[in-house]
Amino acid sequence: RMPNQLRTIDQYGFAHSGIESFMAPSGLTSLGDRAFMRCTNLRKVTLCEGVEYIGDEAFASSGLEALHVPASVEHVGRSIIERSKIAFSSDSAKFTISDDSPYYFVDQQGGMYRRTKEGLVLVQLLDPKASSYEVAMGTVSIAERACALHASLEQVVLPEGLVEIGAGAFRVCGKLRYVGIPDTLRLIGKEAFIDTQLEHFYIPAGLEQLGENTLVTAGAHHEGKPPSLRRIDVDSRNAKYFMSSGMLCERTDKGIRVIVFNNSVSRVEFPSDTYEVAAYAFNNAFGIEYLHLNAGLRSIGACGLGVWCWIKHIRIDVATPVEGHDSFDLYFPDTARSVHGFLVAVGMSSEIFMPAVMAQYDNCIAMARNYRAPNDPDNISAYDQIKLVIDRLSDPVLLSRESRERYENLIASNIGAMCVDIARHDDRVAIDSLLDLGYLNENNLTQAIEAVGTLQDAAMTGYLLEVKRRRFKQRSVDFDL
Repeated sequence: RMPNQLRTIDQYGFAHSGIESFMAPSGLTSLGDRAFMRCTNLRKVTLCEGVEYIGDEAFASSGLEALHVPASVEHVGRSIIERSKIAFSSDSAKFTISDDSPYYFVDQQGGMYRRTKEGLVLVQLLDPKASSYEVAMGTVSIAERACALHASLEQVVLPEGLVEIGAGAFRVCGKLRYVGIPDTLRLIGKEAFIDTQLEHFYIPAGLEQLGENTLVTAGAHHEGKPPSLRRIDVDSRNAKYFMSSGMLCERTDKGIRVIVFNNSVSRVEFPSDTYEVAAYAFNNAFGIEYLHLNAGLRSIGACGLGVWCWIKHIRIDVATPVEGHDSFDLYFPDTARSVHGFLVAVGMSSEIFMPAVMAQYDNCIAMARNYRAPNDPDNISAYDQIKLVIDRLSDPVLLSRESRERYENLIASNIGAMCVDIARHDDRVAIDSLLDLGYLNENNLTQAIEAVGTLQDAAMTGYLLEVKRRRFKQRSVDFDL
């Protein structure tokens, strides 16, 4: 038993002890953070009128089976009875607050509220088993982390009149798929819905602030599955936020900021005045076939462009022309290596650096086919590869010496197989391009003719023989032809 003169129990005062019951002395006014944390034998606590302050996790992870908060308590900390044996909702609730309290009350669903001059504040949803929750009418604010880490919570209805959702309010609610957003909402704190399973989100006309990483759902934050968020609706009257090409965008004094992509479109074009992509905006995004990045893009957050799919056509505009180019059109080959190559070049970068992008592009093209394992399912055809190689060698912007040599060795080692596949596509322009570039010449033309001859393609074989005669002044007779 404590002396009645005792006014404060400091943080961790009885933590990890074997105490079984506690009766607060009449002079006690304050219980510090984690004062009785992990007191597993603690079954009964009596708090007298006069206690004004209960700190965070004061009785967390204890053996406590019931707790009554007197009317005098002006501050109740976070998670004061988390992981205890107390029931939180329904008529059998063993956590109660005095009906005379001018400061707090607990509703029938296990939500604890604080009364303020402006209205109610949801301090915390206490019941860890709650699968749905309807926030009380008259609530103007949801406190920071009020519903965080609720593993069972699947849907939440928010009342009209709600103005603010605090930082991390619903963070890591792994099953949360639906939140009804009221038109009165003005502010949402950072990470409010991070690592949830939200599928649809509504931006009302008056929303003024959407905190960092608020809409980074579980799939956008971790590899292995796509983001859950597939639909975002923005009230057309909102002056700050809007949708463009499946992207939720924010107007700022610097320009446009891309917040998150909802995977709803295959063609993505950044607004011309976009200057920033937020962290995780495109992480693990899928289904994109065309991506156009504007010249003014200056900043990319962590994994901001971490697209995890093959993009057929990527166009990158640059603010300062490079070797006469003010834009780059890239056609990465359809291979797993290309997905990783784009991720390395752009998705993991804080800015667009074209020499690095082109180095990865060249690497992906050169590695797009394994001629020693022609049946590898990740291969592209020899024809598709040589077409990409010809395009790079015909316009060698930012082509490094190493990449050029790699392409030259690739052609020299596989000219026969390449010409055979070109013949299958009857692409004489590709043959002429190889001739003009000097990679098909009098030293290897006979090899190419013999390889194409195995197809018994008279037209292409005849064309190559004519090339041999016309370009290299060589006469030959092909009896098989």
